[in-house]
Amino acid sequence: MKVFTTAIMLDNDLMSTSEQVDCHGGSVLIKGKRLRDSHNLGVVPFYTAFAESSNIAMAMLANRMEPIVQYDGLRRFGFGEKTGIELNGESRGVLKTVDRWSGISQNWLAIGYETTLTAIQVVQALAAIGNDGWRMKPYLVSELQSMQGRTIRTIEPVRIERVAGSNTCRQMLELLERVVEEGTGKKARLPGYRVGGKTGTARKQLRKRGDDERRQYYSSFAGLLPLNDPQLAIFVYLDDPQTSYYASKVAVPVFREIAKAAVHVLGIQPSDVDVWRMAHLSDQIHVEDIGAEWSDIRTEAQVSIPDEMLLPALPENLEDQSPIVVKTMPDCRGKTMVEVFQLLDRMGIQSQMLGSGILVSQQPKPGSQIPTNRKAILVFSHPSDQYLRRSSGN
Repeated sequence: MKVFTTAIMLDNDLMSTSEQVDCHGGSVLIKGKRLRDSHNLGVVPFYTAFAESSNIAMAMLANRMEPIVQYDGLRRFGFGEKTGIELNGESRGVLKTVDRWSGISQNWLAIGYETTLTAIQVVQALAAIGNDGWRMKPYLVSELQSMQGRTIRTIEPVRIERVAGSNTCRQMLELLERVVEEGTGKKARLPGYRVGGKTGTARKQLRKRGDDERRQYYSSFAGLLPLNDPQLAIFVYLDDPQTSYYASKVAVPVFREIAKAAVHVLGIQPSDVDVWRMAHLSDQIHVEDIGAEWSDIRTEAQVSIPDEMLLPALPENLEDQSPIVVKTMPDCRGKTMVEVFQLLDRMGIQSQMLGSGILVSQQPKPGSQIPTNRKAILVFSHPSDQYLRRSSGN
């Protein structure tokens, strides 16, 4: 909710991202209610308070808005109404009208209390910021086809309304990136991709367990990537996590796993190819494990592959060899190892497979020619880090 509250204030020229805000050392009374932060900040720029998820900064700044401005802004983002997605039983969530607000509702709403949101509402609202301020109608199916493969109907994206201006969205993307680079969302970093997002840790009511009482929490992270050309909006939330209730520890790593798999499957290009390439090769390709059978054929590829891993050389003496047939290398990116193996086997192309999971790089590149007596190199990446042997030890 801090994301959308900030966007509303920026869009109404009620604040700036660099202004100094007083976070009162992490504890303050607001209208008779004690509010605390997990980070004991003093007077800091707003972008720092946002990156460290200061409840105090956001709740106090919310007083600059007229209640109706805050309410209308949240409604424009789609809260308090159904998105209309093609699923039965969708909830509209809870967003009380201004006449039902208490004296502290304005402050509490700014940090995510006195309201309930659905996951699809959060994704729709976050995507609007990544979509230059346009809130879109979400849908599940993009195309209907007949059994013969004929397209019967195509579902096109539909704009609902503009929730914020372009300048506001640009500033929000910068704030969201700071959360990942400097604040509570560091574990969402994905080498080569610009990622932005916001953690959320919301306290629930006390729950009794025999003679004990303990708090329950919602821990969440909402993120966009890549920020230079946003294509994915992802929302992760955990209901009453057991190991820790801090979103930075439990929700953010899940976001990263999903994002890492999604960019590979969807073929989303990294923001910085060189950074991605270095991280990809150092983390997942270990030359010492390959052996000395690779020689010196160079073909342009999506990932720069070391000399030790290039295609086997032609034999010096071609007498008594089977006729060499030249094949056209297909585009295998985004396919699983089984799918790639079956495809190349049908085409009579030999291959050397590295890694596991989804294919992210191939040599030769799609459309290139490859003789049948040479092997293609295929690099796969798994959506989990568990199998990686990171030289950094992380």
